[in-house]
Amino acid sequence: MEKTWVAYTDGSAVPGGLAAGWGAVVLKEGTPQMELQGWERGRDSAWAELKAMRVALAAVPAGARVLIYTDHFPAVEVFGGRGSFHRPDLHELWRSLVDEAKRRGLRLELRWRRRMRGRWSRTAHQLANGARERALGLMGEVAKAA
Repeated sequence: MEKTWVAYTDGSAVPGGLAAGWGAVVLKEGTPQMELQGWERGRDSAWAELKAMRVALAAVPAGARVLIYTDHFPAVEVFGGRGSFHRPDLHELWRSLVDEAKRRGLRLELRWRRRMRGRWSRTAHQLANGARERALGLMGEVAKAA
């Protein structure tokens, strides 16, 4: 029987797009395999949500079935063919996610999950918030040094 990889993803940003953090927990057969996080300046939470999904996809082996849980409802709607991203940055990131899945033969499924519902969703949320806070701290240190 085929093994399913599951990822819980989240994005976090401060208002105004100063910096956004993303986090993902990737599991195989219910066992955590990795926790991923990062941040980028000048992004918002919508971008961070998609980035978390993109990074989680890159972490699983080619040909795998991948189930991603996210609290980003617009991405679930787009995945289901019921919408589109109108912002160029979101459209481009979404396109790279879909292209990565196709290129590597991943069977992708996206499901909406209420924020902070369940252990792994909370962990992804904490990773995203931690990355965002680290970004703000680093940006503050750079501003102080200037």
